[in-house]
Amino acid sequence: MNAADSIGCLEAERAFLGCLLGLQSRSVIAPYLAQVEARDFTDARNAATLAVIRAVIEQPPHLADPVLVVGELRRTGLEKCFTADRAAAVYLADLLEAPGSLGSVGAYLRILIEHRVRREVETFGVRLQQLAGTADLPGLLETATAAYSGTGAACQRLGNHRDLNSVRESA
Repeated sequence: MNAADSIGCLEAERAFLGCLLGLQSRSVIAPYLAQVEARDFTDARNAATLAVIRAVIEQPPHLADPVLVVGELRRTGLEKCFTADRAAAVYLADLLEAPGSLGSVGAYLRILIEHRVRREVETFGVRLQQLAGTADLPGLLETATAAYSGTGAACQRLGNHRDLNSVRESA
């Protein structure tokens, strides 16, 4: 994946998390949380923030409130994912400004999953290329089958929610 794709993915990660923090309500953001995985994120801070948002909405008042998220980051020690010059509270404030529209949360999620599929396909291709010259044929086929099924599962996730914005509109 080239540098521009990586930057676009990071911006989509930030916008997606910003939408979750802006929408706040568990009933509104739950459909999106059910579709996203930590490995959809390329930035450890964003993956940590996702984990904390999941934990926070399970506790009363069931809101992804930025103040509650910062408190949970500190309590769990995940705040160490953030550097001293980029404190968690500042980072979350920036996340709230990242999305162009809270209604685009489904589009941002789709971008995250598409980038993950692309990363997996790229990794799959590199692995096959490396194995093609070194592995025996049965080993090569076994690895190819396993890698293909993992990438196929991610592609299936894309097909399962062609337009997640409809979830937002009906919520």
